Amino acid sequence: MKTILDKLTAQIESLKKVLQEQDIYVQQISKASVYWHIQHSLLTIEKIFQSLQESNPELYTPSFKLGKLFVFRAGIIPRGRAESPQVVQPTERYTYEQIQQEIQKIQTLLPLFSQLAVHAYFEHPFLGKLKTDEAIKFLVIHHIII
Repeated sequence: MKTILDKLTAQIESLKKVLQEQDIYVQQISKASVYWHIQHSLLTIEKIFQSLQESNPELYTPSFKLGKLFVFRAGIIPRGRAESPQVVQPTERYTYEQIQQEIQKIQTLLPLFSQLAVHAYFEHPFLGKLKTDEAIKFLVIHHIII
């Protein structure tokens, strides 16, 4: 049976396969290129991991947010509702080689998620506090299917 972390690992593998389609734009879905979305996904994983790692699990308190309930139950993040936080918006266009390096970095980071404290958390601007297992599930939901 696949764990949620296995699903995230498989999604990272799928990003490698679409690197050749870096300049494709699908205007009905987004104004940004496939490449931008790949960079954004990798940045999101890295920043969430950093937040989880730096959090103090003793300060975690569950939070109820209707948006969180919707996202986790429906398994989708509605498009066009909000803009990505600045910290996970690519500021420069990476080269093909840089993206490959970032993917490798993220692949070495993924197994470390299972070593984080259960109540390590990160604060999502709309969904509230997400502890480690919720953060991983969010990353799986967040990942774009290309």
